Amino acid sequence: MSIESEIIEYLSVHGAVRTTELIEAIRDLHKPPGRGYSKETLYRRFKQLINLGEIKRLTDDEVRVFGYPDTDGRAEYIDLATAIERKKHIDSLIEGLNKSDIIFRKLL
Repeated sequence: MSIESEIIEYLSVHGAVRTTELIEAIRDLHKPPGRGYSKETLYRRFKQLINLGEIKRLTDDEVRVFGYPDTDGRAEYIDLATAIERKKHIDSLIEGLNKSDIIFRKLL
């Protein structure tokens, strides 16, 4: 299995995670030490996947909106791009249903 596939598989199972947590999880899959991936290699793969649109770095606002625990601004979260779009779409649907807009409700 390629490293990119492992990253995508991990994110699809666990959802958004801190970058450091994802690095440790991927490296733990390839123990004993010296037989896995370096941090630099993983960061390069993250960058490639971000450029391809497969994964996305969450902004501080997205981290707060989605309710992830560490919102001090220093933590960086990564999630699948499709999962983020799905969450945004569901939030907009819930917001529309909470309004008293009958036309919106009939459109669903």
